Amino acid sequence: MKKKVVSFILVCFLLLILIGFLFFKLFKRMNLGSFIKKEIIVELGNSLSIQDFVNGAVEGVSVDFDFNSFPQVGEYFVNVFVKEEEFQVKLIVVDTVSPKIETTDLFIYMDEELPKVSDFIVSIEEKSDYTISDIFLEKKIGMQEVEIVIVDEYGNVGSSKAKLFIEKDEDPPVFDGLSFLSIAVGEKLDLSYGVTAIDKRFGKVDFSYDDRQVNYGVPGTYFISYYAEDPLGNASSVLRTIEIKEKEKTYFIPSFPTFHQYPDYPNGCESVALYNLLNFYNVSVSMEEIVNKLRKGYGPFLKNGILYGGNPEVEFVGDPRNPHGYGVFQKPIIDVANYFKKGIIDFTGHSLDDVLEIVKQGIPVQVWGSIQNLDTKVCASWIDVSSGKSIDWICNLHSVVVIGFHSKSVFVSDSYTGRIEEYNLVQFEKMYNLFGRRAIYYKD
Repeated sequence: MKKKVVSFILVCFLLLILIGFLFFKLFKRMNLGSFIKKEIIVELGNSLSIQDFVNGAVEGVSVDFDFNSFPQVGEYFVNVFVKEEEFQVKLIVVDTVSPKIETTDLFIYMDEELPKVSDFIVSIEEKSDYTISDIFLEKKIGMQEVEIVIVDEYGNVGSSKAKLFIEKDEDPPVFDGLSFLSIAVGEKLDLSYGVTAIDKRFGKVDFSYDDRQVNYGVPGTYFISYYAEDPLGNASSVLRTIEIKEKEKTYFIPSFPTFHQYPDYPNGCESVALYNLLNFYNVSVSMEEIVNKLRKGYGPFLKNGILYGGNPEVEFVGDPRNPHGYGVFQKPIIDVANYFKKGIIDFTGHSLDDVLEIVKQGIPVQVWGSIQNLDTKVCASWIDVSSGKSIDWICNLHSVVVIGFHSKSVFVSDSYTGRIEEYNLVQFEKMYNLFGRRAIYYKD
């Protein structure tokens, strides 16, 4: 009897231990289970981590889930392990995001096919399969609005509006490069060179021209007709002006004498030019005679800190034989010219065109300008000894005889170089004007 009591007590003790252990295990699981989420709802395409399966910070958690392979929409069960305990979490993958669609407006011509719905779509942002609803378009001129609707496989709807513009192509090609033409009698040009016909829609198109009304052998103003047509028959016709001019003529007085002013007369260009002019008319005179006859005045000098000198309008400032001499204008030269040959004409004040008209008649004209036709400016000022007038001296004064010209150049007998020189007409006129348009010539 005693043994039975002992055995019963032992069994009860062991049973109590077992029950305690089971209660401990149950308590431990319940305690760990409070940190494990029962259900997770995640949007399709979003990322997951172990931390998404637990509440708070729990150590030693692992799952039998491949985070690199995200499941499709649906329900899944994921095993979560914590301290040798295993829990099951329901993972619900949903798709509640509407598709995102970007569209663009379209422009077509009436003769083109209507666009497809895909032509309006720039991009679609959607992770699941989707369908695009049909659209209805009318073939009519004007603007119509369409709505592009997308429904994904889970019923989420996305939409975007776009516009379709339909226009009738009635624009003809536009010509470029039809500038004014000017050629000499007898010349021919490539009348298509530099010319293009551009259509807004088709780009460059072929063109033709008709110059049958142009008489290339007779001076005058004519018109050339240009024609272009695009593939739809839209056409443009433009007139281009062409001027037929007389062939350029060079006027030149041959065998004109040119005496070199160096070394004896380094500043005697005005006297040498007159000497050349007199020689042309077979006047027997020497350079020394001309220089001796020329009235001379003071070269610039300082007195009481003031610079004084002669007046080139009435005398040579300094001496033509002196390298430090200055120069003289037309009136004193006219006095010398009339002494050796009567009839010199003062043409001062006339334009260079007027001078060239004289030269065109075979009459040489002495003019004032700059050495070698270079730009110059006022470089000195002094008080005229005789009159007290202020004299502004332009450097590099020079005098030459104009003996020919054409549209771009003048030809002069130039004592500075001792040769016949060709100078740019525009620059020559600029210097001629700068020095006061001074010119003299013999009528015969």
